[in-house]
Amino acid sequence: MTNSIQKDVNIKVVLAWLFNLGIPLLIYLYPVNDVFTVQIKMYLVVTLFFIFALIFNNLNITLIGILMPVCYVVLGVTKASVAFQSFSNHVIWLVLASFMLSDMMVKVGIAKRLVYKCMILTGGSYRGILFGVTLAAIVLTLVIPGKVHFLLAPLCYSLIQTLNMGKSSEAAGIMLTSAFACSSAGLFMYGSNIVMMEELCSSIFPYSLPWLDYIIKNIPTIVFTILIVFLFSILFKPQNKIQGKEFFVEEYKKLGKFNREEIITVGICLLLVFSLLTSSWHGIQIGWCFVLCASIFFLPGIQIGTEDDLKKINYGFVIFLAACFTIGNVAADLNIGQILCDILMPYLTNKSAAFVLMTMWVIGVILNVFMTPNAIIASMTLPFATVALNLGINPEAVYFIMLSSYDQLFFPYESGVYLIHFGFGVMTMKHFMKGMYLKIALTFVFLIVALIPFWKLIGFLYL
Repeated sequence: MTNSIQKDVNIKVVLAWLFNLGIPLLIYLYPVNDVFTVQIKMYLVVTLFFIFALIFNNLNITLIGILMPVCYVVLGVTKASVAFQSFSNHVIWLVLASFMLSDMMVKVGIAKRLVYKCMILTGGSYRGILFGVTLAAIVLTLVIPGKVHFLLAPLCYSLIQTLNMGKSSEAAGIMLTSAFACSSAGLFMYGSNIVMMEELCSSIFPYSLPWLDYIIKNIPTIVFTILIVFLFSILFKPQNKIQGKEFFVEEYKKLGKFNREEIITVGICLLLVFSLLTSSWHGIQIGWCFVLCASIFFLPGIQIGTEDDLKKINYGFVIFLAACFTIGNVAADLNIGQILCDILMPYLTNKSAAFVLMTMWVIGVILNVFMTPNAIIASMTLPFATVALNLGINPEAVYFIMLSSYDQLFFPYESGVYLIHFGFGVMTMKHFMKGMYLKIALTFVFLIVALIPFWKLIGFLYL
């Protein structure tokens, strides 16, 4: 039996590597011409090799982050100044600072206190729990965007265990709501992905939204999020009435009074929120605000963070994220965005903005089955934004449509947020499909009949 399993694994590994090497090799053998130059050919060879290595888990993401820019330089695709330009991007440092900040919030216990308080405020009924989870995810996204699921998923699992739900429909509802809220909060609030897109396209559209505008331009999305959570409370409604408020009250009492570290942490978070709200006034890029605020934890006299805490940070992911930026930087240097734009333009010319944006959304949904969100952002943002500019559509609208597209899942593996929640084993694939497929259908309708018309109404859709 063991030998059979080992043989199956070996076959999968071999097939994965054959695909990983075969596609780039076919591109390498394709003859060059005036458009398909040597540099573009080698760019595709390097990029696809590492994207497939990521998809099939053939290489560690840290190694991918290290090797990709080096290969661009060594193989003559671009100069080192372009390949390593991403390390001067404030978003890279924002992610690093987010790791620091979230670790400190968990360490001092303020994150758990915040989650319990949200649950108490929303009543503790099953519907209240779902809205409490959503509220906690939104509030936490203000200060630790992109990492909320690492905190919220285990807390939801603890709640499910305490209420003896086991693997059930109501347990699935809590976990799916948590995953949905963690992911969807980034659709209408500041997040590193939207800033990453803005930076990738800065060479053709050097503008970015003020922090507060992320929310204002996506007010319908907030309403839609509330609607989905309400529908989940019906779709996964438990047979017996649940009262979980007592659990949260007791857990909150166990935390005791605010201590020195918690008070300092609250002060730092408030300072960060203030700096984000006033970013259009002081002009400091958001990433640098995160770094400055997160570093306060480690200053003499405060010393909530230690040297050991800094050693635990996932620097490998930061290096990998920089490599994702490099894909876009090199593509811009080679003018690939304009080339892909020329290919797509005949199919999208004279079409409505809604048709163009929904075409991009469908492409994003399909690509998400095979590629990671970071890979989609790195490879498709610039071409899509270039098409939008040529058609007079605001690229910022494209960014939000892309964010929505890779939030639509057919399988849990498509998103780390959902995969972590699914991995706790309290929901079946049937539960997942019931919730997610409903969300995909409703999102498609919502974009066409609500969000895109809203953008047109407020003058955001067109340049």
